[in-house]
Amino acid sequence: MFRMVKRDSPTKDDFRSDRLLGRPRFAEDLEADHLGLSMFEERAQAESMMRRYPKLIAEVRLQPGYGLALARTLPAVDGHYTVWGLPNDLAELVESVFVDDGP
Repeated sequence: MFRMVKRDSPTKDDFRSDRLLGRPRFAEDLEADHLGLSMFEERAQAESMMRRYPKLIAEVRLQPGYGLALARTLPAVDGHYTVWGLPNDLAELVESVFVDDGP
């Protein structure tokens, strides 16, 4: 799975849900969605969602034994999943980070 991150060495802060960050929930969002994180099946799908450079995309290898859950969500967005898990665990599962500095 691939997630947009803010630094080339992601920390637990890159894997905090909107709820943990204290952001308000949109009226159309379920509470379960507010507790999860957006991730994508392919790197290019995550990159296409980013507007600014540099684009930093973490590859996260979801593993059994961490109590993670995922669901295919937002059917109109190719490859979008919501992932639920502890921020520390998700940060630990980062395998690599891809950086696109732009044109």
